Amino acid sequence: MVTFPFGIDIFSFVPALGAVALSFKNWLTLRRGAVINPNPIINYGVWGKIYQEKKNKVLFFPIMASNDGSKTGMISDLKISLTSSGKTRDLEIRNKVKIQHFSPQALRGMARDEFKNKAVEELNPFFPIAVNSKEDTSFMVECYDSGETIPVGEKGDCTIELMYGNGRKSSVTFPFLLSNEDFDKSLDVIRWLRN
Repeated sequence: MVTFPFGIDIFSFVPALGAVALSFKNWLTLRRGAVINPNPIINYGVWGKIYQEKKNKVLFFPIMASNDGSKTGMISDLKISLTSSGKTRDLEIRNKVKIQHFSPQALRGMARDEFKNKAVEELNPFFPIAVNSKEDTSFMVECYDSGETIPVGEKGDCTIELMYGNGRKSSVTFPFLLSNEDFDKSLDVIRWLRN
């Protein structure tokens, strides 16, 4: 039998080395902290208003973020931008909101003022937003477009960028389209669309 100094044999040394490597790997994982990633938007709400020949829009985006890290993380800022025709523009995020308990059918047929007064509750403060380790969190933001940011009837890309931790960022980009027909229907009632 081969032995090392201090009377350690090879059959004991190899598993001990593996245990040290595994401990080091676990230490690196714990040291990594939060890793928060946004998910693409699947559906969203929109209502439109034509003012001075501009197609103004208010959009309700449900944002979902996943923390794949080993520690709780805090989202400190959020940016939503749209790219079309080679131009990238940022959406104006007005509020973090919560939808009250209404059936999906009731929400689909709500007029703008009824939706704003009865179905939406503004949440303060906006940031920070905590995301526990190995969990997801979701929240909804109200965005405003004065007619220039989201082109109607033109395909583009939407990017959600989350800022968290000590200067860390993550983002997701996905296709986005608001058709002319959907915008026209959103002038009367809020429209809930699938992306």
